[in-house]
Amino acid sequence: MPKLGDFLGDLLTEVTMARVQADLESVRIAELYANHPLLKHMPVPRFRLPMVKLDVPVLIRGEDLGDPDEKPKISPEEAAEKFIKILGTVLDDHDIQLLTEDRERVRRAAVLKVAEHQKLPPDVAGSITGTVTDLIKLAVRTIRKHLETLRKADETRSAAEDEHLLMTIRENLRRAAMTVFIAYVASPRRLEAEMTTSHVKEAGSENILARVTMEVTEDGMEWATVVDSDGELTERLVNE
Repeated sequence: MPKLGDFLGDLLTEVTMARVQADLESVRIAELYANHPLLKHMPVPRFRLPMVKLDVPVLIRGEDLGDPDEKPKISPEEAAEKFIKILGTVLDDHDIQLLTEDRERVRRAAVLKVAEHQKLPPDVAGSITGTVTDLIKLAVRTIRKHLETLRKADETRSAAEDEHLLMTIRENLRRAAMTVFIAYVASPRRLEAEMTTSHVKEAGSENILARVTMEVTEDGMEWATVVDSDGELTERLVNE
């Protein structure tokens, strides 16, 4: 059974492809203008799609809830172990060695924090960003205390440098943790729908349950050469 979101996405793709076709035709016309003694002094026509209005009748068949047994689940203990493994990898990259008791303290706190979050939505997937954020806060507090201890023993270390290091560690933890825990995000509910002309005609206008009215406005992206965080030149899509 087709999904309504997939159908709407295909419609948007087709609108985008219409713009692609128009731009390709503009390029072809520009070449013709360039080789014509009179046209080359005139502006090359280019058509845009500032707004496209779509009015599509659809038949809503029902809601696809998926298989509840296939929804990803993770226990607080397993989530904490995964986070501690991530933490160890990130700290190793920065040559930071936490004491065993400090790691265990973070692990126990992580178990409690994950269990607390699981009481709100059905599982970790319900608020994955909030859960990861809180786990990182637990780790950063412990790492900050560790850095403060090192700074007292080494006068060459500065608080500003340590704070910059903490910012880097926090971002690395966030990226790594989200990559791991995103696997436990449950799939969203989907609407099953019929939108082919034959099905809509068979149902008749009186039985049509919904009409999708969309106003699609045009925006543009372009390739630009920018300097990344490592000082290297890279190609990136930016707003037109």
